[in-house]
Amino acid sequence: MLREFTAEVMEAPVAAPTDVLGLYELWHRTRKSSGDYSERTLVLEERLMKNVLAHIGKVRLKDLDAAKVEAAYASLREGDTASGRPLSGSTMQTVHRFFTCMVHWAERRAMLPRGMLDGLSSPKNDARPRRPLSEEEAERLAGMLAEPKCAQEAAIVLYLEAGLRRSEALVLEWDKTLTDDEVIVDGSVDESGEKGSTKTRAGVRAVPLSKRAKASLEHWRKVQQSRCPGCSLVVSEDGTPIKPSSITLWWRYHGERDYGTDRTLHELRHTFITRLARKGVQPRVVQELAGHRNLSTTLSVYTHVSGEEKRNAVDLL
Repeated sequence: MLREFTAEVMEAPVAAPTDVLGLYELWHRTRKSSGDYSERTLVLEERLMKNVLAHIGKVRLKDLDAAKVEAAYASLREGDTASGRPLSGSTMQTVHRFFTCMVHWAERRAMLPRGMLDGLSSPKNDARPRRPLSEEEAERLAGMLAEPKCAQEAAIVLYLEAGLRRSEALVLEWDKTLTDDEVIVDGSVDESGEKGSTKTRAGVRAVPLSKRAKASLEHWRKVQQSRCPGCSLVVSEDGTPIKPSSITLWWRYHGERDYGTDRTLHELRHTFITRLARKGVQPRVVQELAGHRNLSTTLSVYTHVSGEEKRNAVDLL
């Protein structure tokens, strides 16, 4: 009886939304129930989309067009947001991706006519282009981290040599998620210190360790266990978790001062992925090692080709 009742509820027709807010609520519920998206992604989506919905949520779907969306985008750039602060170009691009994803989802289900938003352009990204380290710079930094003296240096090894995301490195445990030959990435940590899921399901992965990275982490284990027996891989000396923002601040202070680089933590991850691409590793393999949900992310965002490589490629003609 319960199975029949559940099937009946699942098959019950859902009233078609009539305005943008109703469309968003249906789209969001569908994404949440699919299990394909992490809680972090859904929270980010909801937070950013609220800004757009405040401007066009009451617009009827039959009246929606590119001009109304562009006007909403302009208002967000000018500071008409929930926080009262203008949204940056990179944040606006994320808003745009969420919004167009919702629209395309609705088009496939005949809730919106196809091409309704033709002509809507993505907001310009005013963020600094991401810059991976050169091969020589990466080798130099790795050499400086050969014998980590603190948990933060061990984390830097994981960003540079295994391509982990900032929060992924902060939940690793000796023997459980860090084996002799690979890192098992199965979660992340938020600012409260609570462990959660990876950014997407594709983020759950195993990343083999190079001999150099393995040697660096083995050295750190000996140092750490003499100070804090039984502690996880990246924690403070008293065993308390390190917050993502704390390691960002640590690196912002020490990166250029002590290690000779102004690259961000995320650019160290970019460096790992870019080095794989430079060495001719197949994109699908790079995608799995990086934990990207979509191959397009690997190809268009994380793979950088330096000017020198471009010139060398042309010289081959």
